[in-house]
Amino acid sequence: MNTIVRHVQDFGLQLAVSICFGNGQASAAVAFEDHAPQGPQLQAQNACDDSAVHDLMAEVHRLAEQAHQEYRAARLCHWAAQLVSPVGTDFQPSVFDQWLLEKLVARCPHFQLGWTPLQDHPASFRLMRNGGSLWIQVTPESLSARCSTRVVQISDADSVMKAVRGHLSQIGANSVLTEAAD
Repeated sequence: MNTIVRHVQDFGLQLAVSICFGNGQASAAVAFEDHAPQGPQLQAQNACDDSAVHDLMAEVHRLAEQAHQEYRAARLCHWAAQLVSPVGTDFQPSVFDQWLLEKLVARCPHFQLGWTPLQDHPASFRLMRNGGSLWIQVTPESLSARCSTRVVQISDADSVMKAVRGHLSQIGANSVLTEAAD
């Protein structure tokens, strides 16, 4: 298995892209420089190593640009943004979305994040910020008509995802208690 690392600076993101080749496929793990890779890996099915590297680096560039455009639109319009990748099963957003969340939290007093599915989890969440309050809304698929809202204090992307995970587990515990009572 061959591995190459490329360093990229795109739209304010300084990234390390580790590309692994094996069995006629290539995958890329993307990380902030000097950090462990996070979020879902990018995949390419290409027999030619050069083409696979080109395809994966183009995808990294596209995702970085998309995250930057989402941030820019939210900053200019004080409104909607959307994460560019699904949030992983470990509640870890991709590096692009982590960068986007950090920028929104640090610099946008008013924004709304569109509904984001949780990968391999039957629920979606969204965020709304209005001044000093950040509202998390979670909708489990099993309760699709019911949306649970919670106001939280957060300081960074990690605390956002911890709050989403905590709110989702609280909803799950409450639904178990409700079913037991019935």
